[in-house]
Amino acid sequence: MLNPEKRHHLDWLVQLYSHHPNAITDDAADPHLFDRHNDFGIAAFLEGFRPLKKLREQRGPVVFELGAIDEAADDLVFVELLIDGELIYIARVRFEVESPCRIKYWGSYPPLPDGVVLRDYQPSDAAGCVALEQLCPFESSDGVRWTINKGAQFDDYLKFMSPIDAAVVEFNDEIIGFFSCALRPIRFNDQDCNAVYQHHYRVHPDHRSGSVSVALASYVDPRRTFEHDQVEFPYSMIDPDNVHMQNMGFPPVPNLRVARLTLPIETLAGCANSSTELHTPSVTTILHGMKSTHGKRVLFPTHTEQFLADRWNRISSFGQSNYVANNQAFIGLWQAKEHNQIEGNGIVQHKTIAYIIDYAFAEPTGLLEVLQSSAQQLQGSEVSHFSILCDTRATEYAMLKEIADHEALLALHTLPWICEPLSATTLYCDGIYF
Repeated sequence: MLNPEKRHHLDWLVQLYSHHPNAITDDAADPHLFDRHNDFGIAAFLEGFRPLKKLREQRGPVVFELGAIDEAADDLVFVELLIDGELIYIARVRFEVESPCRIKYWGSYPPLPDGVVLRDYQPSDAAGCVALEQLCPFESSDGVRWTINKGAQFDDYLKFMSPIDAAVVEFNDEIIGFFSCALRPIRFNDQDCNAVYQHHYRVHPDHRSGSVSVALASYVDPRRTFEHDQVEFPYSMIDPDNVHMQNMGFPPVPNLRVARLTLPIETLAGCANSSTELHTPSVTTILHGMKSTHGKRVLFPTHTEQFLADRWNRISSFGQSNYVANNQAFIGLWQAKEHNQIEGNGIVQHKTIAYIIDYAFAEPTGLLEVLQSSAQQLQGSEVSHFSILCDTRATEYAMLKEIADHEALLALHTLPWICEPLSATTLYCDGIYF
């Protein structure tokens, strides 16, 4: 039996959807639920939740009522939102455990087709998600198609970005949708805070016209995902002309482009200086180098020695991975052996990728020397390319672009009021957060 406080808050939610003048936020919802940069109220919700706005445009004023309530856990219910007995939305509502049991999160989505199941991601879903990625290549506005196959390493990507929250949509024992968010402790506007990176949003081509996409995006939401952490903003890195993201209220940041560069091993190795010796840097050296190189860049993580030690441990558990350095620079190298196929302009390229996940330098030429020496050591291996992310305004970009045999330009899409501070400062790009 749902307790009276939770029931009261659900009544408030129905009033909010119905645009009732008595819908207030003071007692019903945790104030941390709402973005502190944007005053929340009925008008803000109706404007921000586009499906509801569209519904009102089609039907005029509508009055919702509560349908069936499924109390899935002490702090979680699924509730039907009806209009004249017709099921319009399923709301997933999370409460405080203790009184006054205010709403900490809600997300709503239209009912799913028969046989379609929306649930949390499990490691056993990895193979199905890999198969889904093969059906959902990146397609940029210039016509280039880029298909990624993470293979057996798929689950490692998610562990690398820990903590994460992820969900899948399943139909006839096939994964037809996947979406994940990762929490990133960062420095932003001279304050320590958290951002949420939204990634791997994939929906099977045969299921994009229905409710699956909306349900998946509503199920995995930054406010639910990391409800105990104060999140400054969510963001994604995708094609600058992605219409879906813009329609959802996530415009691209002006003047900011992130280049995903693939650097050929053979080209780098052919220029290597045999006298350059590599060594394994200490955690203290890594911490100092990262702060010296990237500390003033937006999205730079609030690194500590413990943070880097934890990342080091995660790297060592993912196969052939390590940090290597010379006296001028270092890189974190993960031999993920991810398979990429890039099609465009009548050319098909096949690449096997190792990720540059951290890097720092006193001078960009020192970084180049570490990349060259590492490439020389990998000659003859399965790996054919390094993959590195780089803000096109960064000092190292021009040097790396000269070597790259493919460049994908990505935009950072985020909330409108976050765009200006991101646009004004060079971005720190961690290679794994793509």
